[in-house]
Amino acid sequence: MEKLIELIESSDMTIFNKAVAKGFVDRHADSDKERSEMFKLITSRSNAKVNDIIFHNDEVIFFTENKSESEECVRFLAKDKDTGTWVVSYILSPNFEESFIVYLELKYLGSYNRAAPLIVRMLGMPAHPEI
Repeated sequence: MEKLIELIESSDMTIFNKAVAKGFVDRHADSDKERSEMFKLITSRSNAKVNDIIFHNDEVIFFTENKSESEECVRFLAKDKDTGTWVVSYILSPNFEESFIVYLELKYLGSYNRAAPLIVRMLGMPAHPEI
C-alpha cells in the first residue's frame, strides 16, 4: 500500500485527483483489515473453514464453508441481543436465503424454535433436511 501511495504522490495528477486516489487506497486497506478481523472472529467462535463472507453488518456475519469437497453451505455468526457476544449457527443451509430465514428465526423467535422449515416450505423453496 505504501508503494501505491508513493506512486500516487509522485504522479503528475492534480492535488484533488491525488486525494481521491489516496482515499480509494485507504478505504481498501480499511476494508481488508475489517475483513481479516471478521475471518479471525469466525474461526475463533467456530471450527469453520471460511471460504467467503457473503454479507455482514453490526448484528450478523453470513459466511460460506465447505460441507464436503463438492458442496458449499452457508452459516452465520450473530450478536446475541442480551449479552452482546457472538453466537455461531450450527445449522448448515444450502443458500443465503435459507440461512437468512434461520437467522430471523433466531433473532425474533428465539433459539431454533423450528419455524424456519415451515417458512421455507411456505415460500416454495425445496425442503432441506438440515434446517
